[in-house]
Amino acid sequence: MAADNLLRVWTFNNAAKQWTFFDPRPVFTAANSIKKLVTGRVYWINVERNEMYALNGKERSLFAGWNIVAW
Repeated sequence: MAADNLLRVWTFNNAAKQWTFFDPRPVFTAANSIKKLVTGRVYWINVERNEMYALNGKERSLFAGWNIVAW
């Protein structure tokens, strides 16, 4: 994923009832709680502009704004 296009990623762990996130801005480095993407989870990915990506071995179109992606 183009680093300049990614704005934020969120996921919810229903078993733990806990939200986790990743924000690429340096100020969030210590606060980021997503360290890797987990198979079977759903992620809300926010990008600045439309772009095609190879995510988890699949070609996917992400559109400007929030996108729901099953990993």
